Amino acid sequence: MKAFDLQVDFFLPVWRRIAVVAVCAVWSVFEFIALAPFWGVVFGAIGIYAVWQFFFDGWPHNTTPVVPPEANSNAKAAPEASDKNSDGS
Repeated sequence: MKAFDLQVDFFLPVWRRIAVVAVCAVWSVFEFIALAPFWGVVFGAIGIYAVWQFFFDGWPHNTTPVVPPEANSNAKAAPEASDKNSDGS
């Protein structure tokens, strides 16, 4: 689901991921103390989802490096040039 995708470059620093999880946990506890269990469950669920996305889903290790289009086109052109040279043309 793109709407709830937390695996974006903004969250690459570990401190940001920990901060989001901590804020959700603290806010959930606050809502339960304030006798608002609905909101406590909502923020608790958001925190649990954030923990899953940040720490257990394999991210950021499952990402592929981003290659600029210029570098990608040069990489494709280089083998073609070497193929022409090996044919003797």
